[in-house]
Amino acid sequence: MKPSMLSLSLSTCVALGVLPVACVTSSNNPGPTVQVDAGDAGPGTPDDSGVVVPSTCPAPTKGPTTHRSITADETWTADASPHIVPFDIGISAKVTLEPCAEVRIAGGATITIDAKGSLVGDGTASNRILIAAQDPAKPWAVIRAIGGSMHLAYATIQDGGDPLNTRPVLAGMLYGQLGGDPATAAKNAFSLQHVTLKGSKSNGVVISDTASFSDDSTDLVVTGSALYPISLPPRVLSSLPAGTYTGNAQDEILLPGAGVTGDVITDQTMHDRGVPYHVGIPSAAGQLRVGASSTTVPLATLTIEPGVIVRFQKGAYFEVEHFSGKNPATGALIAKGTADKPILLTSAETPPTPGDWIGLSFGGVTDPSTVVDHMEIQYAGLQTSGGSLSCASGLAAAAVSIFGQPPSAFITNSKFTHCVAGINSGWNGTQIDFTATNTFSDVPGCKLTNPPDVNNSCTGRPPCAVP
Repeated sequence: MKPSMLSLSLSTCVALGVLPVACVTSSNNPGPTVQVDAGDAGPGTPDDSGVVVPSTCPAPTKGPTTHRSITADETWTADASPHIVPFDIGISAKVTLEPCAEVRIAGGATITIDAKGSLVGDGTASNRILIAAQDPAKPWAVIRAIGGSMHLAYATIQDGGDPLNTRPVLAGMLYGQLGGDPATAAKNAFSLQHVTLKGSKSNGVVISDTASFSDDSTDLVVTGSALYPISLPPRVLSSLPAGTYTGNAQDEILLPGAGVTGDVITDQTMHDRGVPYHVGIPSAAGQLRVGASSTTVPLATLTIEPGVIVRFQKGAYFEVEHFSGKNPATGALIAKGTADKPILLTSAETPPTPGDWIGLSFGGVTDPSTVVDHMEIQYAGLQTSGGSLSCASGLAAAAVSIFGQPPSAFITNSKFTHCVAGINSGWNGTQIDFTATNTFSDVPGCKLTNPPDVNNSCTGRPPCAVP
């Protein structure tokens, strides 16, 4: 019978050919006993598609190896595996993981990569790198890139994400933050290619502020997370790599949307990655805002691909261009779905009801490049304290509110379903007909309100242009 959770001599481990191994530490390399779990995805086992690729990894002969904080470049070899991280450590230099290298992290432990550090490993389909718990019953906490970076190819990372004293919705097995000196900090926290993350006890990956995934990240698989596969701010939406994000408790990309740090301030694309996006968290309803907090910056455009679904936490909202007045717009929206793949904005509540979330609004200046086509908006129209600024003076709830004279009827071929009201014309000027190509179903309020005239008068203009 092959042992799995015993302390073995190094020679016995090699003879058994067990990988990962459960070996006592060697006399010149003290460290804790490594425990084995039969469910571990060891180096060179499943690839990202679930196809088993035979491993060509030889059994190590020199491990285990215990590590403490790193201040000079090191290579963690396959032959000296498993590499043990027995407690919190910092990486302030380059750590290179060889193909077939195995890293085991103690329960509750954190690895922090600072602006001087990096963790780099290029495995292959048959020589995967493994980062896992030392004891599968005791998950490790997080690998944090705080100004530093991680580049991994053909690797499996599993059984971490212990939130410790952090709210689980804010924690992740991998965490990236720009941190440190912006001049020296790595802009791309994670370069992940053919990497699988499994079994996080919180989220899979959490991105903060302006850290991001690299452009070459691809085929990322996140599964088995206790919450969401990915959490990231809207301002780095474009960096979300192609991959598979199913099999988690919440198969959605979380956009926490807290404060202006989440605003889209440079051109971004919301890609269709096969799962919905989720705006907001229960304690902070959340916002998706396009445009800057200054009127002196270049225009930022959010492009939403066909087929994208965005689900809004109760009380959340979607705002394009915050400012009003004569200043040029700082935010624009290009949301062009198709008849076969419409874009959907809807409620994240179960069950959903009309007025769950506030809706989509456009500030005082609508940029001429803004276009909404083949979009469906559902369950919007939460009552707010602000007025409609239209002739429907008592209305403060609509699926779409437009607070500046738009250049055209830029919303076309779209559906408004189960909303408190349809489109609110909250500008001073002439009416624009937004109903010619759009449809309204279960919308008891105005389908389209009338705006006041240029003198801010509603004389002769009823509240609803289209009841």
